[in-house]
Amino acid sequence: MSPAREDKPARRVRARPRRGTTVPSTRTRTGPRTSIRTVMGASIVQAVRVEFFVLGPLRVEVGGEAVPVPGGKVAALLAALLARPGELVPIRQLAHWMWDEDGPRDPRSAIQTNVRRLRDLVGTATVRTGQGGYTLAVTAESLDVLRFRELVEAAHRADAAGRLDEAAGLLETALGLWRGPAYADVESPVLRQEEAPHLDEERLRAGQFWADVRCRLGQYDLVTTTLSRLVSEHPVRESLSEMLIRALYRAGRRPDALAEYRRLAHALAEAQGLDPSPGVQRLHEAILADAPEAEVPAATVPAQLPAAPGRFTGRTAELAQLDEQLAGLGEAGVTVVVLAGTPGAGKTALAVHWAHQHVHRFPDGQLYVNLRGWGPSDPLRPIEALAGFLGALGVRPDAVPTDQDQAAALYRSLLTGRRVLVVLDNAADPEQVRPLLPGHPQALVLVTSRSRLRGLVVTHAAHRIDVGMLPAGDAVDLLAMGLGERGGHTAHLAPLAARCAGLPLALRIAAADLAGEPGLRLDDYLARLSRHRALSTLTSGDDPATAVRTLFEHSYARLPPAAQRLFRLLGLVPGADLTAAAAAALTGSSPGRVLELLRTLVQAHLLTEHVPGRFCFHDLLRAYADECAYADETPAARDQALRGLLDWYLESADNAVSRMDPAAVRAPTVVGDPVRPAEFDSHTEARSWLDAERDNLVAIVLSGQNGGFNDHAWRIGFTLRAYLQREPQVVVWLESAQAVLAAASVIGDPLPLGAAMTNLAHLHLCTGELDQSAAFAERALPLLRQSGWSLGELVVLVVVGLASQHAGKLRAAAGYHREALELAAGSGRALLEAGCLHNLATVSELLGDLAGSVGYARRALVIATEHGDDAGRALSLFSIGTAEHQRGHFAEAGENLTEAARLSAELSYSIGRMMSTIALSRLYRDRGRYARAREYADTGVALAVHSGDRPREVRALNARASIDLRCGDLAAARERFRQALRVADRSGIAQARVETLIGLAAVDRCLGDPDVARSSVAEALRAAGEIGCRGFEVRALIELAEIGFATGEAAAREHAEQALSLSEETGQRVVRVDALDLLSRIARQRADSAAAAAYRREAERLAADIGLPAAGVSVV
Repeated sequence: MSPAREDKPARRVRARPRRGTTVPSTRTRTGPRTSIRTVMGASIVQAVRVEFFVLGPLRVEVGGEAVPVPGGKVAALLAALLARPGELVPIRQLAHWMWDEDGPRDPRSAIQTNVRRLRDLVGTATVRTGQGGYTLAVTAESLDVLRFRELVEAAHRADAAGRLDEAAGLLETALGLWRGPAYADVESPVLRQEEAPHLDEERLRAGQFWADVRCRLGQYDLVTTTLSRLVSEHPVRESLSEMLIRALYRAGRRPDALAEYRRLAHALAEAQGLDPSPGVQRLHEAILADAPEAEVPAATVPAQLPAAPGRFTGRTAELAQLDEQLAGLGEAGVTVVVLAGTPGAGKTALAVHWAHQHVHRFPDGQLYVNLRGWGPSDPLRPIEALAGFLGALGVRPDAVPTDQDQAAALYRSLLTGRRVLVVLDNAADPEQVRPLLPGHPQALVLVTSRSRLRGLVVTHAAHRIDVGMLPAGDAVDLLAMGLGERGGHTAHLAPLAARCAGLPLALRIAAADLAGEPGLRLDDYLARLSRHRALSTLTSGDDPATAVRTLFEHSYARLPPAAQRLFRLLGLVPGADLTAAAAAALTGSSPGRVLELLRTLVQAHLLTEHVPGRFCFHDLLRAYADECAYADETPAARDQALRGLLDWYLESADNAVSRMDPAAVRAPTVVGDPVRPAEFDSHTEARSWLDAERDNLVAIVLSGQNGGFNDHAWRIGFTLRAYLQREPQVVVWLESAQAVLAAASVIGDPLPLGAAMTNLAHLHLCTGELDQSAAFAERALPLLRQSGWSLGELVVLVVVGLASQHAGKLRAAAGYHREALELAAGSGRALLEAGCLHNLATVSELLGDLAGSVGYARRALVIATEHGDDAGRALSLFSIGTAEHQRGHFAEAGENLTEAARLSAELSYSIGRMMSTIALSRLYRDRGRYARAREYADTGVALAVHSGDRPREVRALNARASIDLRCGDLAAARERFRQALRVADRSGIAQARVETLIGLAAVDRCLGDPDVARSSVAEALRAAGEIGCRGFEVRALIELAEIGFATGEAAAREHAEQALSLSEETGQRVVRVDALDLLSRIARQRADSAAAAAYRREAERLAADIGLPAAGVSVV
């Protein structure tokens, strides 16, 4: 049986029934079928199969019967969609194939029209609309080209398994699907030109494969006709002619075989100026000598792949990328793929594993060579690799050219038209690879290297796949595979996988070590893998070449001296990554020169540029670099390099914090040799630098004692305080602050010790641990006064003032803030003065001095504005807005608070954002806009919880609960007030606790429990008096009066009048409305209608002036 000829009617032979793409149908049709639409009725009761054929004239069948395909653009559209079966074809690509350069200016509407017509033909569900294009939903059962490819793949698998008859039958079925040239009648020259040749090449390869299988079955007579036709169509394809010559001779047609050789030799000379390949010449010589059939040399099919790796897991993404490259075979140029990665990453294992999976795609051979690009011996010369390849391809040793160019030309000639896989393992550089590249697009070359081989990307459009560390899950799986039954539950292997840095070689060695020592506990083995022992542990013992250190040594040895020095100095760096500027400080070189060296290390995969401009390496390479530093650098050189780096970080951090928060007090900087630190033009730029370098800066602080750089550690740690405060990261800050204290303790001087205590006092203030904050501040103050560092003393006074404020000691807090203001005024730093003024504005507002609060805040605002301090402006605007809200100036309060919130969000200033959103929630609550108030309150709670800011968490919860109370959700209000009370009691937050008690009293009163309510409000009133918080005292008096009014007590009037008088003194007009409303209701209860009316008129007048929704908004 031979493949169908084009001039004969095609006979479709199915290996199994085709199911096809189905579309809805309603009835069986008796007349001519023209489209899906004629098949469909009013309801869907069955399915109709739709099939497409492009291997010949374009054809569509619906329900097994052909339907006419409209010509012109509908057919072109269908062909274009079938050219990318099952894929989204963009509008631009469709327009290119349908019109080339002569299409409409906006082809979208024209394509949409043709899509509608196509859907009438094949059904709406078959042509799917996607993002920017269309997809034709087809499968191998509904499109002949997919079915063809599926059958050819099955034939390769059958051939590889030795089932030759089955392979031949599958190929005949596949070739029988062809009815002529692909897309033969489609009116799209561009589509036929771009897509048909690929399909025709697939057909030719399948025909050649079929002939090869039949020849191996001894059926030479059967194949000569088909091979003669293929040779006539491709007169210089040597592999076809070689197969035909052999088939003719073995079929007993010696003269015809010699004639074909003469024709080939003439054609090659005319077309390419070449002689037939040595293999074909030897075949010719054997036929001339009339050698027995068995002595006629067969085509040599090399199979040089090493054994597949015994255990392989993961690499899903990399394998998928390799699979994608198969699609490009047969197109212009040889397909070259580079697997580049660090030593031990498993590049060879990946290449060989993939090659074995796809060996059937390369029936003409698989070549493999280890180029020894990275090892103890010299790299293999290209001529040596070529000699090996030519021998594998059947060239006698004495016929191998000694000239590299001639050998490469012969190699390319032998591979012309052959589907071969060439694996070039462990390549050193592009020059070693280029002579080994075939010249024909049927070949695929897979290169592995520790270098990125950018030259191949440039000259041969190589596709590079970076092979990195295994992800944690895959690393654990590889360990479990190596450990077998001992692997047990994989979760406990995660620390070992991490210690091996996800490096496949290290993982395999670790698994072998544990499997080979059944008595070795995992914890004990992990201890062996400490940073300074890991490389000594991860060795195969009897095979030094596979030790992790050995692989690193080979790569390191290939580096130029300057790159070697940079690599080993990088092992000293405390942080996880660094920039070229930091590396320049480390080496004392210019950033430009260092960047070149960093790129060299990246090219050698000894370093990774994990984000643009930032470089790092995994822990095992870091350990090796550290070893090299201690082996090849003197102690003085190591100390000088580290000192240069830490000086740069200290000065850069100082610049960043200063730019981000000009008012921040930083540690004094004392730098030895001049450095060129990072500089910043904006708050955003400084903040971004601190975000990127945070972990590195903290690592320096934590490693200060180990490296003997305690002075840098405490200064950097103290300076970071201002950054960590603005975006509280409690765990990081606490870890850093404790390390600062440890470093300062080693130094023992008052200045660093006082700074360390101040840092801890500030941290505990922000977390609401007021007692601990006060304890550290008490220890810090005398140390700083002893050292004479007045700015540090100012910071302590501010911290103590704020802690006193939260603890409810408002008068004491005001005293500390005034003392700090005096120091700030004498320091010459206006922004410090502005910060102290803000603090006085806050405490004045709490003490009920609203006019004084606004005065302080406006003075602070002027200073902040003059100096461009947006964070200071935000704080000042918050203070003004809060006080003006209570004074009943809602419009002004809203403007100031909204601007404060905007500035804080823009600056990523979490404290300012918390305060302003909580204040806005209260303002919108009093305006009666509860939905908006609820949004702000919820945001405030979330921000406070996230940052661990307990005082503001209590205030945010109080605000949220008061909204629930206003809306009548008493259960939710009670729960939130109780939550706030728990936080306040746990952290000793006395000031905000007063507001919580007043809120709980209001809830209990509304729930009809006046005794419990009275107890809560009495405690609140007593605490407000002790604290000196007159604003809360007014609210407590109003709530006490509300309870009395509800129970008919005569004291209610007295309490309400006291609240009215006190609100007059403090200027709290909002709560004054509440007091007037309550007095009106009390007067009405006592039947004093005149007094009731008077109070009511005054309340309504004041409410209207303020902008309250109604007189008597509530006391909370």
